[in-house]
Amino acid sequence: MSNAPDGLEVDDDDLDEEDERPVGMIFRWRDRSVSLRFDDLGPGDDMAARREIGMPVTAFLGSFGSDSVVVLWWTARRKMGERKLRYAQAEKEARRLIKADELEVEPMHDEPDEDAEAGRPEGDGVAAPGETTPTT
Repeated sequence: MSNAPDGLEVDDDDLDEEDERPVGMIFRWRDRSVSLRFDDLGPGDDMAARREIGMPVTAFLGSFGSDSVVVLWWTARRKMGERKLRYAQAEKEARRLIKADELEVEPMHDEPDEDAEAGRPEGDGVAAPGETTPTT
């Protein structure tokens, strides 16, 4: 864990390894959670961020300091249905949550494909160790 500005901690132990780069972020606070996959970001997200903060959301993908986390959290909430949420409102709420240590942020990584790891094509009928295949 690294301490980002304003006391927000982001679990970035694996961020230096190229193949361990996160594919998104998971945000948890109180009894809620939202996630954001970076490959789900599009031009509309960049335009919304430009209108609100003067920069595209994709400009915040290279670092995971508190400012980036707040922008990504706001974007995730908008994509999950809070379309009218203003950045200023989300930032104010995020700062309160961060100060109270109630906002958890976790990098999201793709789950490895067990068949690919084993070097087998998917669905080849060969059971992996400890697995069984159905018999007819």
